[in-house]
Amino acid sequence: MGYTTEFEGEFQLDRPLTPEHRAFLAKFSETRRMKRRAEVTALRPDPLRNAAGLPVGFEGAFFVGADAEMGQEHTPDIVDWNRPPHNQPGLWCKWAPNERGTAVAWNGHEKFVEYVPWLDYLIRNFLKPWGYVLKGTVEFQGEELDDFGRIHVRENVVRLAQGEGPQNARMRDLFEPTEEEDEE
Repeated sequence: MGYTTEFEGEFQLDRPLTPEHRAFLAKFSETRRMKRRAEVTALRPDPLRNAAGLPVGFEGAFFVGADAEMGQEHTPDIVDWNRPPHNQPGLWCKWAPNERGTAVAWNGHEKFVEYVPWLDYLIRNFLKPWGYVLKGTVEFQGEELDDFGRIHVRENVVRLAQGEGPQNARMRDLFEPTEEEDEE
């Protein structure tokens, strides 16, 4: 079980990601973020991270070299399988580059929590240091009717507008009974 939020739209980049940056961010969004012993993790093969010019990061935060399904492996460098590195918002980042590397969007995987902190994390740790600027608006709708809104990004600054947008009306129309249904 868990709570699912869905997202519509994408955030535009000021220029396409390099193939190395796109490959790293795609893999980052597909791998479980686990607290690691960075000095041990740094010895493991991690070609996508290396190609992107990144260090292994605090507590192995930037490591994407795991071979198991979605990075879910038990190796000696893992300190805690159920805790992300201290500076990461959660176990899964589900923002990913699109195929062309021109935008960042939800990868479609369920149970995405901490989506605003994750977006800010990607900007602060990868996009901005690499010289990219992100902008745009993405709408979201959670399972609860009152959990909706928009995420705005302008010049790499993220702003959440909870309760903003047309989605609540659209979802209410789908889930609230009509007068005819109430009479039955």
